[in-house]
Amino acid sequence: MKTRFVLTLLSAAALLGAASAYAQPSKSQAGGLPALAAEVAALRAMVEDLQSQNPGDPYAGTFAVTLVETSLFGCRPANPPPPPVYVPQYFLPLNSSSVSIRSASFDVEADGSTLHVPEFELLTQELRLSGKYDTDTRIEDALQLVIGGDGSLHADFGDTQVSGQFAQDGSMFSALVVGSNLNTPAGGCQDVWTVNLTGVRK
Repeated sequence: MKTRFVLTLLSAAALLGAASAYAQPSKSQAGGLPALAAEVAALRAMVEDLQSQNPGDPYAGTFAVTLVETSLFGCRPANPPPPPVYVPQYFLPLNSSSVSIRSASFDVEADGSTLHVPEFELLTQELRLSGKYDTDTRIEDALQLVIGGDGSLHADFGDTQVSGQFAQDGSMFSALVVGSNLNTPAGGCQDVWTVNLTGVRK
């Protein structure tokens, strides 16, 4: 479809250029100028109409992104505490279960077929089972998401899946990231996370 449009546009532009050249005043063509001027106007209108029908790829541009992640982390005890140890006395010192909220703001680039997410700084606020509160920052690696012909976003990184959608006019997009990491042996730990991304065209 895009190839056909480009060829049609080039053909119309070529005809427009040729007609404009012939429409220049000269002694030999004085009688045909009104007809040529009308043809030039018609061709110009055709080119403008074709351009209006194909304003560009709606899924290309720079987008300002807001990211919010919720992560739950917990470990199972390898051996239950023997009586008379109470559960709080056993679990609280472990300090190994927590709820984390992570957030970031950054810009991404889209070329119509791929959404390019650069490295970005992620702020973490963590509340542990023991009651301890902690903050941290880390750099997340760059990644790429495939943009479907209908504006859909998708990726599968094994333990993490991404799904999302661009607005029809390409003004914004949203994506949902879900993942988990489970260690099956006794005493193993499980980490599950959900990430919401919203991007608005700049």
